[in-house]
Amino acid sequence: MPLKITFNTNGTWQGGAQIPPELRDISNLHEWISSFLKKFKLLGKMYAQYFTNDGELVGQEKANLVIALDELIGGLALLRKYVTKDTPNRFETLDNKYGYWYEIKLDRATWRGRGKMSNRYTFKISSFANWYSNTIMPKIQATFRLYSRAMADGVLTDDESKSLCKFIEIIIFDILVIEKVLIGTDMNH
Repeated sequence: MPLKITFNTNGTWQGGAQIPPELRDISNLHEWISSFLKKFKLLGKMYAQYFTNDGELVGQEKANLVIALDELIGGLALLRKYVTKDTPNRFETLDNKYGYWYEIKLDRATWRGRGKMSNRYTFKISSFANWYSNTIMPKIQATFRLYSRAMADGVLTDDESKSLCKFIEIIIFDILVIEKVLIGTDMNH
């Protein structure tokens, strides 16, 4: 599999990316969260700068956003591994009402995945800015709040772990959807 994501017309995708060095080690979760949030905020600033330049996203601007999105997926996959009791290097989403599935495999410096998503979800995104502020940011904040509440007693139960994994899997799916939109259309806002 190449180290970039390819989306096919039948809804399947495959690919992967490098995991940024600052996100490869979660031995200090507080520092890791800080690094992840910096990466996430950088994505928002990058978009704002590109859009302010000429009011549209083109060529290399889209490519840079896709690279940043792929890095976030790698970080989230590592976070999912961290909150899972058996810390697998591979996971697969279960069947769900949204009709998507994917699997991701981690190694030390990269992630690789494949999956399938319905094309209907790409039409629900009105703009990158709206997706960033109103979809993905609240979900990332909710995930870290959920983890904080779960760890208030110092123990992450199986149910809490499963709930966190589900949140993380949904965020990864949301990132894949916006990436598919960026790659496959002329999203200019």
